[in-house]
Amino acid sequence: MFFESFPDIRQIIIVGAGPSGLLLALLLAQKHIPSVVLESWPHLDTRLRATQYGVPATRVFSRAGILEDIRKASIAKFPSICWRRVSDHEKLISLDLSLVEDDPDRMTILPLGEIIQILYRHCLERGKGLIEVKFNHEVTNVGQDDKSAYVDVNIKGDEKAEEARLTADYIVGCDGASSAVRRSLFGRDWPGQTLPYRFVVQNVRFSHIHWCSVLMNDRSTTTASRNITGMVGIIWSTITTGDSSPAEGKEAYGASLTGIQSLA
Repeated sequence: MFFESFPDIRQIIIVGAGPSGLLLALLLAQKHIPSVVLESWPHLDTRLRATQYGVPATRVFSRAGILEDIRKASIAKFPSICWRRVSDHEKLISLDLSLVEDDPDRMTILPLGEIIQILYRHCLERGKGLIEVKFNHEVTNVGQDDKSAYVDVNIKGDEKAEEARLTADYIVGCDGASSAVRRSLFGRDWPGQTLPYRFVVQNVRFSHIHWCSVLMNDRSTTTASRNITGMVGIIWSTITTGDSSPAEGKEAYGASLTGIQSLA
């Protein structure tokens, strides 16, 4: 790890208490490197994003000491996974996961919102004295001088926000798509590419299904669900955008589908 080369690090500020920020805090704590995690929200963001995690992710989860808890909360075994065409449900390709069912690095399935809660619990239990998570701390700017790096923060209170500047040896931006750290460093000239698609994510709950998720753009739909018996399936439901009315969502993404279909 990069930080192993700098044993005199006193503190690192991590911007964003999402999966990347909390995971980094745990990995740093294993090296006895203290960190402060700043989150602009008053609570964890447990909204749906990811649901399935392949070998690279499970290996990092294992290094951080959280994989066992993730597997306990997930589906014990699932024999296969496949991709189907939405228009006629034809199976396009499938993976036989029974071939790796005993592999310690095998894929796991769990909504990211639940993984974030597992990460936060581990930060509280295993990171005492090394990890501090501060909610209602909105980072507005980052910078550095000859002595340290710093962040300018709006600390949101019940009545008004208080401005403060916090310093550390390093600042790490883990604050997502609208990253204040990225804007401070690069402005609008961030190197890379932005996909020209809008995505929709929605949770749908039924009495016989613990959770399911929908990730959709104008070209494809990906869903996952789990019922009490552990079956994984595909569910189609009404899709709406986060910033639009249901009617606008249907107009943007076409007619919604309903039904359920097994992945296997």
